[in-house]
Order: sequence, then C-alpha cells, then structure tokens
Amino acid sequence: MRGVKFINAMRPIIALIALFFSHLSYGGDLYKLRVGLVWQYELEGAEQKVAKNSIIRSVVVNEVEWFELSEYGERFWVRNTEQGQVEAVNFFDRDIDLSEPAEEVLIFKHPASVGETWGRPNSPTSYLGLREVTVPAGTFNCHMYRFDLNAGAFSESCIAEEIGVVVNRFKRSDGSTEVSKLSRYEK
Repeated sequence: MRGVKFINAMRPIIALIALFFSHLSYGGDLYKLRVGLVWQYELEGAEQKVAKNSIIRSVVVNEVEWFELSEYGERFWVRNTEQGQVEAVNFFDRDIDLSEPAEEVLIFKHPASVGETWGRPNSPTSYLGLREVTVPAGTFNCHMYRFDLNAGAFSESCIAEEIGVVVNRFKRSDGSTEVSKLSRYEK
C-alpha cells in the first residue's frame, strides 16, 4: 500500500520530467526562415542556366507565421515546426486565404533517422543521412532527403543547416535529370 501511495504522489513529478525530456529531442530548425533570404543556383539539364529562389514575405495566420518561398518559378508557403519544415499544400502557387485552415504536410523532418519515411502514401519522403557536398558556393555537410514522385520520378535535396538547399537533383519519369547547385546565398 505504501508503494502505491508513493507512485501516486510521484506521478506529477514523473510527468514533468517526461515533458522536459520530450523537448530535448527537438533539434532546432534545419534552417531559419526569414524574409530576404536568397539562394542562387547553377542549373544542369534545364533550359535556363541560373535560378534564384527567395523568401518573399511572411504572413501571420491564427498566430502562426508562414513564409512565402519563391522556388524555381513556383510559390510555396512554409514554416518551421518542432517536427521540421512543413508546407501548406492547399495554398500552393497562391496567396494564403486567412479564412481557410492550412493543410500542413511535413516536408523536411528534422531531426530524422536514416531510412525513416513519412508523408503521403503516393509521394513519400525519406531521410538518407548526412553527406558532404561540394558546390560552387563551397563544401557543406548536408542532410539528404528523397521525395518519391509518380512513375519513377524523384527529387533529392541536400540541405545544409543554417544555409538551406545546397543541391537538388530532380529525375523525371522519362529518365532526364535536372541538377541545381548552390552558387551564392545571402543569410
């Protein structure tokens, strides 16, 4: 009986300890999002030879800040969470509708374990581990992610912490490949 009373008395303390340690698993943002970030890439296998991606603006929706990312001519709304970077897929290539809740999809899980897979069943994302990557902008230790698309197409992104995407390789279902290599970035 004494043991049961002791355990019952310790439950709030055990819950607080568990809560504390659960926050330690948050590895921080893969890279910080802020208006004004700019990345310039050299392209191989594409019609254009240079691309510039940037964070254009931010909008607060229901007390959550979203960032508009202009990437290879398309617009995405992204934000960092404790799980990693998410995208509001229902606002792809359009403005955020303040009356509509964001449909969040986890894009870059961070931290992640090698081989871990998440996302939608028809387009899963996998974490492939750390790689050292050399591009015109320098040599970086990167987290490697793979997005499986339909009909054998896929995209692999190498992301350096505090920098962003360093290399992206996109293989189309016809077998052709497009590679983007970071040549310049502004923090």
